[in-house]
Amino acid sequence: MVTRNGEPDALLAHSLINSTGVSGPFILNSFLRRMNPPQPLLPMYYAKGPYAPYHGPGVSNVSHLIYPVPDVGAKAHGFAGLGTHLTLEISGNIRFGPDIEWIAPPSEREFTEDESAVDFWASRLVASDARIPSMYEAVKSYLPNIVLEGLLPD
Repeated sequence: MVTRNGEPDALLAHSLINSTGVSGPFILNSFLRRMNPPQPLLPMYYAKGPYAPYHGPGVSNVSHLIYPVPDVGAKAHGFAGLGTHLTLEISGNIRFGPDIEWIAPPSEREFTEDESAVDFWASRLVASDARIPSMYEAVKSYLPNIVLEGLLPD
């Protein structure tokens, strides 16, 4: 139920297409919360895919893209990412990524008390070097002569 000018309005639909982008789960959950009876909220999962340009040894013979087979390891659900790729840029530079980094959305309390929380992801998309060591280990599995110092966050 949505209120307009203090009067309740009803929304009756056989199908609802939610094309609200990254805020989609927030919008959908606001509908589910107001249903009669209220429905369970959908969980939200967000991830970002950090990249790292590379400048260093160990890639002199590379002349094509490399897409490694993802290593799902002990993750029973199988979604550990698609593997850290090697991409050749038009300029000839090499870039590795994307890696996968899970991002926790704001809590329900944070979201309801602060309308700017709907854009929580903007502050979490800033490049950092937190994933560089794990990206290095992933890339070393198919290019063993690269050096950690050659990777930068992007």
